[in-house]
Amino acid sequence: DLRDPIHTLSYLHFTYEEWDWMNAPQPQFRDYCRWMKRSILRRNPIMFGIFLRYMDYEDYDHIVPAIGIRYKTENEFDPEDVIIYYDLYKKKVFEGILNENKMGSTREFTRAKKYAGNAWIPLDIDYGIAITGILDENQVTLPVRLSVSAWNEPNPAFHEDPIEMDGTVSVQFDYWQHLYSASLFIP
Repeated sequence: DLRDPIHTLSYLHFTYEEWDWMNAPQPQFRDYCRWMKRSILRRNPIMFGIFLRYMDYEDYDHIVPAIGIRYKTENEFDPEDVIIYYDLYKKKVFEGILNENKMGSTREFTRAKKYAGNAWIPLDIDYGIAITGILDENQVTLPVRLSVSAWNEPNPAFHEDPIEMDGTVSVQFDYWQHLYSASLFIP
């Protein structure tokens, strides 16, 4: 998507809510974490940008999906909230404590961190998108599942070559059984 997830989401007819990074006051970390928590509690998965130690993009290095959260309070920022996400490099669920000292960082400070494998949410300006549904004006969309032959893909940041994957798309049709007492009642 050439680092343009909005284009991809629009092309795929997803509905979404983008974090308002242009108008949110800086530093955005706490408000952003509260926005992520509210979105996940509404059952909307989040795509969010993170810094990685071995990369150096200015805004974010990698986009990862958040799929859950452990929390005590529903509507407030809590520095003990735990975000549950995938890094898309390993077949593993990761957890991060959403506070400035544990998971927040600046670009410069990320380079100095000891643990290169961790994800760091930018402290000042954050980027995220909540997937809220499917654009379906005619109410004709059916549940679809895509299964692929591998859980991972090559990492272009490491100049790895693309690979072919087999994909299977399953479409679930609703099945309606109508019972009529006589043939004259059949439409």
